[in-house]
Amino acid sequence: PDQLSKSVVRWVRSFEITEGVYHAVAYLEHSNPCVATRSVPYTFRLYGPSNEVVAERKGSTVIGTVGRSAIIETLIRTEGVEVVSTRFFFDEPLIWEKVDPSFSSIVIKTDKKTFERLEEDTRLTVTLENTSRVNLNTVPVIVLLHDTLGNTRTVSTTVVPSLPARSSRMVYFTWPFSINEREIERIEVLPILNPFSADI
Repeated sequence: PDQLSKSVVRWVRSFEITEGVYHAVAYLEHSNPCVATRSVPYTFRLYGPSNEVVAERKGSTVIGTVGRSAIIETLIRTEGVEVVSTRFFFDEPLIWEKVDPSFSSIVIKTDKKTFERLEEDTRLTVTLENTSRVNLNTVPVIVLLHDTLGNTRTVSTTVVPSLPARSSRMVYFTWPFSINEREIERIEVLPILNPFSADI
């Protein structure tokens, strides 16, 4: 458990969505298919050019089983101050609980993706396909756009109210600016699955 808590956070960044408004993301990863956290409180802290705190956002989240995941807080306002660094920390020690190992075998396919330019905005349509026999409820989905150098350019998120077994859903992500699709090398879609609420 101690080793898991040290390795779970891979990187933390904030992404400007409009002037003075940011999405903050912590990118997570761990390799144990049999444990998850039920609910853990966290804090994002955004810093300006003089290392001053310009915004803070708290929340709580589930961390699922083996694989990559992310925590996102959206539309954080900084009163026009540029964010130059972001810090993230868990407010309490992570308490890992054992879960059904079969949960790690759930596969959500995200192969179908389509970019659309809507005047000055951008919309990304993704089809989520639940190939398992497990009904999933209230599934947050985070998307990260990576460029040809491997850098994450921007992020977005939405919530799927339900994703029944053997079904598919179209979900939409939007940005209030134009994105050049040619500059995006990889679209990473992260459905956030809660092993404590799934109908296993």
